Amino acid sequence: MLYLSSVMIQGSLITGLIGSNLTKNKDKYSLNELSFSAFEVPLFILKSIINNPIIDLKSFDKQLKQNQNGLFKNNYAIASSELVITFFPLLIYNYQNFSEFSDELKLFKRIFLPSKLNDNSLDIFIVMINLIVNKQLNFISISSQVISDLNTNDEKNINQLKLIDELITNHLPLVKVEEKLSLNVDEDSLAICQSIYSFFSFPHNIENCLKRSTYFSQQSEKTAILTGYLLGLYHGYPNIPYQWRKSLELNPKIKEIEILTQKLVANWQGKMDN
Repeated sequence: MLYLSSVMIQGSLITGLIGSNLTKNKDKYSLNELSFSAFEVPLFILKSIINNPIIDLKSFDKQLKQNQNGLFKNNYAIASSELVITFFPLLIYNYQNFSEFSDELKLFKRIFLPSKLNDNSLDIFIVMINLIVNKQLNFISISSQVISDLNTNDEKNINQLKLIDELITNHLPLVKVEEKLSLNVDEDSLAICQSIYSFFSFPHNIENCLKRSTYFSQQSEKTAILTGYLLGLYHGYPNIPYQWRKSLELNPKIKEIEILTQKLVANWQGKMDN
């Protein structure tokens, strides 16, 4: 059985954080002044899982309403992409039990996406997580890998994945990619599709891939965060470009993320051993 490693989760959260900050300073791509605004709730959820590994989504819902941070100020009226950004630690924590998690996922959608129960873009991102962590991912075809693991026959989602394959194969310029995705993908799922496209376009070059993901004119920050999640999970924290790690290493919140991810993995291993 493959175990999650803390460097994978640390890598994903911090690369997502870098992506968020690069969108705010594209001219210099500087990380001198870090903003954690998009990560308040993900870190709150990370701490919540560590403090109580047996997650009750209904009580979680109450905690978040009391917390009232970030994306949750507007009565949970959030898109699927924002849901993935926010609940990424929970998705990671449940990655090995995707089949068992599917029932919880239905409840999850009823609570947080009540008007979008048929939106499977969240499931697509979970499949991506599973493929990366289980080291089963190849970069030949997205659709053939993901569709076989998706619990849906939704033609819309399948066509979106095939479109991403086509865009990568044809090496279209980013402006054309964005035009085609905007015409064929719902706004709620756009950042997820843009991030998957970005990740598969330059999977082995973290810097180029992450910077390119910031150039989408729509939902650039969400796209960069989700691209960072995938890149960091695939490569791990030690492979983040040195100049970025050097800029971050003295920040106390970065150290906190490192400690929290180690605790999350310890809890996860205990859960899997029971």
